[in-house]
Amino acid sequence: MPAVLGAIMKAGALGIVLLSWWVQSAWAATPVPAVATTEPESIRNLRIQPPTGSVAHSAQEEANLRIVLQWHYEFFDLGQFESASDKYMSESFQQNDPREPSGRARYVAAFKGNGYVPKKPAERPPLLAVFTNGDKVMTVIPSEWPKPAGVAAESGPIHCNMYRVVNGRIQAMWVSGEVNGGGGAPIPAAAAGSAAKP
Repeated sequence: MPAVLGAIMKAGALGIVLLSWWVQSAWAATPVPAVATTEPESIRNLRIQPPTGSVAHSAQEEANLRIVLQWHYEFFDLGQFESASDKYMSESFQQNDPREPSGRARYVAAFKGNGYVPKKPAERPPLLAVFTNGDKVMTVIPSEWPKPAGVAAESGPIHCNMYRVVNGRIQAMWVSGEVNGGGGAPIPAAAAGSAAKP
């Protein structure tokens, strides 16, 4: 890298232009598609804006986070299965929950055929926290929603989803296992040895 910088600087004015291009290319984040505008911004932002205090550590991690939140909003909240999957999901999408299929087309077909009904704004659990680490994004929501009156959103059990985003596409997804009879799927024996290494 020092040799590259030295060569660029020796080129004078052209070198400055090349340096600017090189810096922008080196740190450029993946472009994020425009989010669907079906609902008012005030409602939409509740689902796609990270909670206060959430931090993305780089421009690429910020882009990955936006891709995950926008996909989740358009796919599950708006029920725009086809357009959301085309914008945000890899064709080779891997769902690591054995109860749901992998592959973008199969995943979309499953939701289109299982009678899934998108939730109305008042029925959607709030984002409690989001985390980014390289190509991974994790979201945290209450697993029980809505809460009784007077009960804080963060009280009680939580549900976590983790995603891997590569080149602007969601390539893999993991969900947290349910406990206390909550219906979580057992880990297949063949996968048990690698389950802790997403």
